Amino acid sequence: MFIPISGSITFFNASRHSPFDSIFSPTYIPKIVNNCIFDKPVRPSEQIYRWIGSVCYNVPKTGPKRNQGLRILLLFAHPGQKSFNHAVCARLRQSLRVHDLVEHDLYREQFDPILTQAEIRRRYSLDSLVQAHYRDLQQSGALIVVHPDWWGQPPAILKGWIDRVLRPGIAYEFEGPEFGRKKALPLLTGRRAAVFVTSDSRASHVQPLFDMMWRDRVFGFCGVETIGVEVFGDMHHASRQARDRFLDRVGALAQQLVAARGDGGGVGDETDSGSTSR
Repeated sequence: MFIPISGSITFFNASRHSPFDSIFSPTYIPKIVNNCIFDKPVRPSEQIYRWIGSVCYNVPKTGPKRNQGLRILLLFAHPGQKSFNHAVCARLRQSLRVHDLVEHDLYREQFDPILTQAEIRRRYSLDSLVQAHYRDLQQSGALIVVHPDWWGQPPAILKGWIDRVLRPGIAYEFEGPEFGRKKALPLLTGRRAAVFVTSDSRASHVQPLFDMMWRDRVFGFCGVETIGVEVFGDMHHASRQARDRFLDRVGALAQQLVAARGDGGGVGDETDSGSTSR
């Protein structure tokens, strides 16, 4: 029994739970479909894509279980060990110490930012580190991103994280006629995010850039509610007092992020959806 998958994607052996070019097991397909959670009827190809995110990586599609604290994914992208970005992360650890903070330092992990054509065609990654990011993202109720402003953008390593981790079946998918116009369906609804950016430019000059990027183009597309995007400008000339005020804003926004989570500790109910010295 062969099940065609729309688009240019190869087959994998579902019965072995390992992705490689093969055919689907006719006896295992019903188990795959029955064990997945679908909010409405979808085509077999869409079922398989969503199964990849839920079973292949052992990620529950319903999100993490509610617990006493909020599970928060902290994503950090700066190569300098003495950068102000590290002070931001330290304040976040202090402010969120009663919660479950899962940290990923992309430079320390040596995260590979390159999305290859083979990975695009597969629609999932064979990289174990990327798979770990899949799991932590899906099991977190909130996200925090800390990065510098390099040429009006995040560092390339963080852009690569967006490319490789926020993939179809993980962060979003498309629904609609096989050969007609499709509508984006966000898969990260119920989560919230906060972003902290350091810049040598004036904050008022770059704030609109990062607001549009994170609120609209990235998190908004995936169904994540952005609580705030804080840009700390003029870092090269910032006094100690100014930096302390910045850190106070970090703590305040962190508390706002966890206060907005409602009555649970996990993913809530779904909603509608430069200089390199910093």
